[in-house]
Amino acid sequence: MTDDLGLRDRKKALTRRALARAALRLFTEKGFADTTVAEIAAAAQVSTKTFFNYFASKEDVAFADFHQRMELTLAVIAERGDDETVPQLLQRICDRALSLVASHESVIDLADGRARFGLIAREPALRARALELMHSGQRRLAAALAEAYPHVLTEVTAAAVIGGYIGAIQAAMMICLERGDGIEDAVREAMNAGMTIMRGLHSLA
Repeated sequence: MTDDLGLRDRKKALTRRALARAALRLFTEKGFADTTVAEIAAAAQVSTKTFFNYFASKEDVAFADFHQRMELTLAVIAERGDDETVPQLLQRICDRALSLVASHESVIDLADGRARFGLIAREPALRARALELMHSGQRRLAAALAEAYPHVLTEVTAAAVIGGYIGAIQAAMMICLERGDGIEDAVREAMNAGMTIMRGLHSLA
């Protein structure tokens, strides 16, 4: 039974990845508005019904990795060590996220992420969805961080920490990808941006 569940989960992960990558490719080639759900499903070799088993809309398939990254981050916060400081925890979150991509288990890899940055810049519907996810995600992470450090952070200060750290990484990554930097260079610059923010957090336990 355990092996069957493991196989089922792997098949679901592969289907989710196939749909996401097919969608990003079609959005890039045809444009978001001119791509249909049926075309995405066909490119991923599944039915339209299967598409809607995984995603509620075209906007959602473009951000197929959101919940995967969110659950990973929340798990890292929940596992924090008793003596782990806020900057140390943020560094571990970043390391785990990069490890996920390097392991090829991420729903959307770095190359697909680059394509998505370009799409967000061009497509208002995707830009709006990206902002919605960013705001809701930062609220959840701020609440988890405040709960993990109740004597150090309020939910407001935790929101500032999360917003500054994630915002710095995302802004640096977007600039690098927009100007055509390689993926490795973009990741390095994004990590440097995150470290810049963390240097200002060392007064926090």
